[in-house]
Amino acid sequence: NCHAIHEDKSAEICGVAYKDENNNCVYDEGETLIANREIIVQPGDHVVYTDGSGKYSAHLGLGDFSLSLGEGAYWSSSCDETLNTTVTTLNTTTCGFNFASRSTCDFPDLKVTVSSTAHRVGFENLLTIRYENVGTATATGVSLTVDFGDKVIPVESSLAWNSESGTDKSWAFPEILPGESGIIYITDSISTAAIIDEELSVSATLYGVESDCYEDDNFQVYSSPAVGAFDPNDIAVTPEGHIKAGEELTYKIRFQNVGNAPVSTVRVEDELPKGLDMNSVVVGAVSHAYRFEVDNRKLTWTFENINMPDSLTNEPESHGYVYFKVKTRKDLEKGFQLPNKAAIFFDAMAPVITNEVLNFIGRPKPGNGSITFSPNPTIEESLVMVKDKDGFSNHKLSRVEVFDFTGKKVISVDLGGREQYMINSEGLESGCYFVVLTDMQGDFHSGKLLVGNR
Repeated sequence: NCHAIHEDKSAEICGVAYKDENNNCVYDEGETLIANREIIVQPGDHVVYTDGSGKYSAHLGLGDFSLSLGEGAYWSSSCDETLNTTVTTLNTTTCGFNFASRSTCDFPDLKVTVSSTAHRVGFENLLTIRYENVGTATATGVSLTVDFGDKVIPVESSLAWNSESGTDKSWAFPEILPGESGIIYITDSISTAAIIDEELSVSATLYGVESDCYEDDNFQVYSSPAVGAFDPNDIAVTPEGHIKAGEELTYKIRFQNVGNAPVSTVRVEDELPKGLDMNSVVVGAVSHAYRFEVDNRKLTWTFENINMPDSLTNEPESHGYVYFKVKTRKDLEKGFQLPNKAAIFFDAMAPVITNEVLNFIGRPKPGNGSITFSPNPTIEESLVMVKDKDGFSNHKLSRVEVFDFTGKKVISVDLGGREQYMINSEGLESGCYFVVLTDMQGDFHSGKLLVGNR
């Protein structure tokens, strides 16, 4: 069978971002091009980024558009440029829309991020080390050292390490240019000596010879619990729950091909809630080569020609993930909610919708209602709700969490505004459990539930 695919026509606008070394606001041959600079297209708040060579392109329809340079960590626009264009003809390419920058710190800024698929005991997993220079000068004599600990065992690496000592592996780079980045994919095996829920940590350090604009991002520790079975398509946020306005959130979205054939293209879309500052989005480690776009509040990672095998054919390589950070707005009021979930597209299949994670602005405080269980004690299940002083159940709830006597969370469910929830005690040992209901205002209600022997 043949399938005809019709794409919307557009005009291509292209150019470069460069270091204006002679301050003449004109790109001169030989001036340094800058990778990963943000170009904002209006109207529509459409964002594109320069590639590894400092070049970008934007595909536009008919109409009037303005292009401007977004903020950079150590770059400022040297010419206050806003470039305007009018598209009157489609299927054309017009280049020369170039953006000049000056440095605000004349040193490298080496940065390392670590991420991984779930640490599944007894299985091989994929760990990613992303190294980059987000500064304005070349870093030389660079050394990357990763400490895997005694439970995470590296099996093979996409880039062979140059040396090893104990649980450390090290890579050497003669130089890393401004805007240059790279990703090392490491297949690791989790020791069967690891205990379920044990925190397993991998730390990475990245340093060069020169001074560094910001040394705090030269080191990262990535921790994740050892697990058994897990949902292969999900989203997680750190920290979760109650946070301060202006606090930074770290999101990780995982996906897996659980079909019965390889996947050619995977697309991950995340429409961020309105309380997040879109100008603060920073993409970290990602499992495969990708194209990244920001359209208004939607982040999109497209993995073209990923050729991801299905889990039955090659389980370790059927996984992927994206990892990014974003700050909350500083003006958010207490109780403001930040729900987030993602959509994952495998080829032409309907999207897989992940679970939803939820954050609240402000510290939690006890609510004005009382939590009730029916029955309590229970053997199989108990209906839990919050009642006010008159005995009415009218509290809309956002989440239920159940903790055992050691403080370990054994149940966590998003309620989405429901007024009650049936706790199923199947799988819970007999004993006393602490139950917390969080309402839609971010306040909490707590009580004790006794689970008896069956």
